[in-house]
Amino acid sequence: MVKATFEQAREFLDEITSKEKVGVIHDVDTDGMSSAVLMTDYLSKKGIKWKNFCFYRGISTFKDFDLGGFDKFIILDLGTTLFLEEIGLLNGRPTVYIDHHQVLDKNLGSHILEYKTSGGICTARSVFEMVGGKKWLAIVGIISDAGDKYLENNKIIKDFFEKKNWNQKDIEEKYIWKYGSLLMYFDKDFQKAFEIFQKLKNLEDILKYKEFWGPVEEEKEILIKEYYNKHEKLGPANYFYFEPHFNVKSIIINRISFSSDPDEVFVFAMPKGENRISVSTRCQGDSYNMDELVKAGIVGLHDSGGGGHPNASSCFFITKDLQKFKENVLKFFGSHKKVGS
Repeated sequence: MVKATFEQAREFLDEITSKEKVGVIHDVDTDGMSSAVLMTDYLSKKGIKWKNFCFYRGISTFKDFDLGGFDKFIILDLGTTLFLEEIGLLNGRPTVYIDHHQVLDKNLGSHILEYKTSGGICTARSVFEMVGGKKWLAIVGIISDAGDKYLENNKIIKDFFEKKNWNQKDIEEKYIWKYGSLLMYFDKDFQKAFEIFQKLKNLEDILKYKEFWGPVEEEKEILIKEYYNKHEKLGPANYFYFEPHFNVKSIIINRISFSSDPDEVFVFAMPKGENRISVSTRCQGDSYNMDELVKAGIVGLHDSGGGGHPNASSCFFITKDLQKFKENVLKFFGSHKKVGS
């Protein structure tokens, strides 16, 4: 794996020709989906043939995808640990890997050109700055990935809203959070969500698709009330296990954590697929590191994975290991003092 500068990653993209076919493998959260649309718009404008592959963390593997017939690959917004064991399926074909997850670096091979930013600079912003396109979609990716909590994003966000003469919080409620809700409606077929994202011409266009984001928004409000009635303590953390119809875990944990004391810790768990548990963690302050927490939580758990950022991280594991995960989390709190205490 070759560490790349911004200019080197952009040069890789610039040098792709219309004679080549490109596979774009991307995460399915709002940052990953926004990144993929910005990138494939760019490829289309250059007359380059492409196909995207929606990678659902904890469910998808590279083996699920038909990766034959491509000359080059672009991997967007996926932590290294999610595909490390399957990198050989790319068969040494030139690849640019653009990401911001702060996970342990691994040697992916000399054919991989890796451009990785700090955790606060999400992939949608990196892609937009490399190839241009819909700035509003990059803003959706940045804010949905909590990028507005990082000082390095202040200027791009402020410039966008001042130029539009918009209030950020109003626009988040009216439009931006609905993008995540639409994605969760299609969590059994993210390709359909990708195709809708492609069709959107402006930020406001999301309102045309209420039939999809509407039911998710309704369930979100119900589960937020349920959290306040039923959550329990797991050490200093607020732990909530629930079984929603839609995968709204990330949406509601963000909503609750942003409206709480920044140093509070949240651990939300729900079923994922037939035999797995998906966990999201949040701490908007610096009392505990969420990336360290989830990695400690999955120690000794087979068929597990996880990682992320100090303030927000996630993991998955086999259903039967939920109790062991909780025990590991308690051990983590027992060996890690709250910052500042």
